[in-house]
Amino acid sequence: MKTIKLIFENDGKTVHKEVSGFDGIGCVNQTDFIEKALGSPSEIKFTNDYYVPEPVGLDQTCKQHI
Repeated sequence: MKTIKLIFENDGKTVHKEVSGFDGIGCVNQTDFIEKALGSPSEIKFTNDYYVPEPVGLDQTCKQHI
């Protein structure tokens, strides 16, 4: 399941963004709108999901016959 979770600290200035269920850089692409709205992050920590390669689609011209 794909989830985007925002956690707001009591100080009203600190927001933590937790994203799960996206492969590779997809998590960054799907949450760009949040950073544009709230401002640039001061720190980024990627989970293991970030390092999973995104699926690559092959069209008919890329297939090889063995």
